[in-house]
Amino acid sequence: MSPKTSSAPSYSTTNSIMLRCLIGIIAACVVRVSVATAQTLEDRITSLINQMTTDELIKQLHQEGGFNTADNLRLGIPGLIMADGPHGVRDGSATSFPVGIGMASTWDVDLARRIGAAMGEEFRGKGKHQALGPCLDLDRDPRNGRSPETGGEDPFLDAQITTAVVKGIQSTPCIATIKHFNLNHRENGRTSNNVTVTRRMLNEFYGLSFRTAVQQGGAMSVMNAYNLINGEKCAESSELLSSILRSNWGFPYYVVSDWGSIWSSELAIKAGCDICMGSDNYQKDLPGLVQSGAVSLDVLKLAVRRVLRTKILAGLLDYYPAGDGADVNSPAHQQLCLEAGRKSLVLLKNQNNILPLNKYLGQTIALVGPSAAVCQIDGGGSAYVSPFYSVSPKQGLEAKLGAAKVKYARGCAINSNDTSEFQAARAIAQSADIVVFCGGLDPSQESEGMDRATGSIDLPGKQQDLINALAAVNPNIIVVLFSGGICGISRSVDNMKGLIYAFYPGQESGNALADVLCGEYNPGGKLPVTMPASNSQLPVWNDDFTGDLGYGYRWFERQGVTPLYFFGFGLSYTTFSYSNLQVTPTESTIGQSVTVNVDVTNTGLRPGEEVVQLYLSTNNSDVHAVAG
Repeated sequence: MSPKTSSAPSYSTTNSIMLRCLIGIIAACVVRVSVATAQTLEDRITSLINQMTTDELIKQLHQEGGFNTADNLRLGIPGLIMADGPHGVRDGSATSFPVGIGMASTWDVDLARRIGAAMGEEFRGKGKHQALGPCLDLDRDPRNGRSPETGGEDPFLDAQITTAVVKGIQSTPCIATIKHFNLNHRENGRTSNNVTVTRRMLNEFYGLSFRTAVQQGGAMSVMNAYNLINGEKCAESSELLSSILRSNWGFPYYVVSDWGSIWSSELAIKAGCDICMGSDNYQKDLPGLVQSGAVSLDVLKLAVRRVLRTKILAGLLDYYPAGDGADVNSPAHQQLCLEAGRKSLVLLKNQNNILPLNKYLGQTIALVGPSAAVCQIDGGGSAYVSPFYSVSPKQGLEAKLGAAKVKYARGCAINSNDTSEFQAARAIAQSADIVVFCGGLDPSQESEGMDRATGSIDLPGKQQDLINALAAVNPNIIVVLFSGGICGISRSVDNMKGLIYAFYPGQESGNALADVLCGEYNPGGKLPVTMPASNSQLPVWNDDFTGDLGYGYRWFERQGVTPLYFFGFGLSYTTFSYSNLQVTPTESTIGQSVTVNVDVTNTGLRPGEEVVQLYLSTNNSDVHAVAG
């Protein structure tokens, strides 16, 4: 194709006069803009601060209502409007995307970024300036009640997925709030747990996801954790909030407290916790602390400076476009949620290629289990997103196969000793060609403020007994588990021919599952956590992290223990071969880049996606544990 050409435009006399006028207007605009922008950002902040009374300064630093901070109408400074939302907006109804650990199971950084962008659009569509998420916590133990919100057990995977979510949210424009800084690892006693850890581990291991989100993702807000670290409350720790976060990592924006996490207003404001939410501590205490000199005016102004810097760079004081309500649960976001749900499903067992079910589509399916007719969205707590609609496995399979092909019986509750429904479930299983069991956990079993209800990793109640009873009458059984914290199934796994771990895959859960079960989508998810065989394989669950790489696949490797399924494991309906591994250079010095290349070939009959994983270890190291 030849390049397009055009002749120079000609103008009439009138047009020429108009053009000159336009040029004059533009030139005048340029002059005005250049004068306005001669003031630096910090000069502008200083000017605003110098115009504020002490009362106005303090009002920038505490809540005004449940999730807002106050406007300063006199100086044209808007307050912040926040909402919870690690996997969607918790304000009325919104698109409920897969939970954090479900996003991590996709191992798909681009998908995480797109989910973040969609979430940001929905926050803005609901008039919110700030998303209280994503959650960057590591899943040290599957019994942690907030396991659904975590990014899995590995710091690098967590960092890559959550930083992508941050970038997506802040592309909209909406402020992302990374939480909970740091070492939030269990819910029982969460406000008083005192974690002991070395400075090196705090920085290099538990801090990696936060540092990556700050330095590479540009996160504009950090929320502290409830717990203590080495005897200091996270909201009141200058080591954490000033030394590590600001001096070492260069974070220039503001820290917001988790709701009610501040005990001492004086310690918190001096440590670098800028905005107090969930209590009236700052509102009540700061006037007197400033008047008495216990908190200097300089400390107060520094906190306000960080808040104003964030607001200005986010656009709140200048041009901040209104959100579009049509973005909330838009068709595009529904489709993205379906894509994410499919990609989050992890195929762990496929004995005799029982899956996909397309070869059985003319036959009947017995659908059994406490989560078969329910769309499990999340555990309980502030991360829960109420969708406009949700699709259960039953609805998804009936839409795919026709209601006549799907026989349903609940069989048992999530956590109950009642076996009265077993008989009906066994009857339909015996009469069907294939059995699909859907179980796992729900908000009654894992939640913010409450660790695993049973205290055990095992699938609760009578679920494993029901799986075994169903397999006794029909060996063609496929198990699908929905949860945040992964569940142990050692008593029943040998009786399953197929196993899919779904975590909480979002509002399109049932459609995503039906697509995978029926072979319309080839699963490619990988476990973002290790799946233990039993409680005894886990390290002691306490608050002592000293000398610690004490959980996840590092623990299993060090102890020589074989879990039920390893971190990073996941099957496909096709096969892949790896060849021609090349490492360049073969020897390197500190700071030198190393490139690893490998050829990956799909050797099966179906299209599919493969996650290429590279693990590094050091057999001999001069670096040893450093005292905290």
